[in-house]
Amino acid sequence: MGCVMLMAQLVIVFFLFETLKASEPMCLSRFDYDEKMLLKMLKFEDALEKFEKSRKGIVATK
Repeated sequence: MGCVMLMAQLVIVFFLFETLKASEPMCLSRFDYDEKMLLKMLKFEDALEKFEKSRKGIVATK
């Protein structure tokens, strides 16, 4: 059962990573690039936090 849970978590992490990575930002200047990359990192952190909370919720219910 633990192996299945680990595989499910890996699939979700790769899905989140590919979803966020799929849209490369088009940049007009260095400042524009920095701003878009910071926003992308913040979105990824939020998605990762939500994933961690849901994972902890699933583990806590066992």
